[in-house]
Amino acid sequence: MQKKSFILLLILNALIGVLSCEKEVKWNAPTSDSHQLVVEGILTNELKNQIIILSYSKNNLNDVSTKVSNATVKVKSGDETYKFINIDSLPGYYFSEKPFAASVSKTYYLQVSLNGNIYTASTQMTAIHPTPELIVAPNEDSSYFQINYVCSNYSPDEEALYEIQIFADTIISSTDTCAKALQYYYTFNTVDIGEIFAPDRPALLFDSSAVIIERKYSLTPDYADFVRAMISETQWQGTFFSEFPANMPSNLSNGALGYFTACTVQSDTIEIKKVLLNQ
Repeated sequence: MQKKSFILLLILNALIGVLSCEKEVKWNAPTSDSHQLVVEGILTNELKNQIIILSYSKNNLNDVSTKVSNATVKVKSGDETYKFINIDSLPGYYFSEKPFAASVSKTYYLQVSLNGNIYTASTQMTAIHPTPELIVAPNEDSSYFQINYVCSNYSPDEEALYEIQIFADTIISSTDTCAKALQYYYTFNTVDIGEIFAPDRPALLFDSSAVIIERKYSLTPDYADFVRAMISETQWQGTFFSEFPANMPSNLSNGALGYFTACTVQSDTIEIKKVLLNQ
């Protein structure tokens, strides 16, 4: 608490000196002629066909990424080698030939061979703490429901990502009405100014038919740095304290982008109708 208060005092002092000075600046989005490999690889402790996604980097912000379907992909751990194959109907998606579950006690080595180049990365899995209770409550101004609590933003003992999927007859956001929604929440072991002053998250209201699937992912320290950098460039942008764009960290060799990691996963399903019956 003292750490947060100290940071807020520094912020207030800075505001006194700078809020009176404003200047309009035109920002030209940088373009790139590079065509770098982008790897999205998350192994989990679930027994399934694990997935690694390959694509090329985009030259312009509005370009559509090109999937990579001609690579050779494998993951090694101890004496085990897991080959990944691309399915024609899903370009860029490589599935392990046989199901396997990653575990905390092992190190996993990724190797991607593409057009004569070899890209490598390694990772280990971090154990996960019990998932805190997700709190759902009636919305005070309507007959709908809302999520009031998912996780703490800060924890010195654990870093984690929470994926919240909502399925319902009616879901109302600030901009749309739909039948399914997806949101992410994060716990980090740092107090980030960008997070403190992040734009408000759009409220989601849903009816009593809602089914909520919550998945919690453990984050290794290095992967937590990657996730923090990613949301600093996206979800935490749009305020006075937005961070300047910077290169994303990566654990991949040979100039490849993205990240290869392993996450312990806990999953829970909440049905609002059952919650109401138990009240």
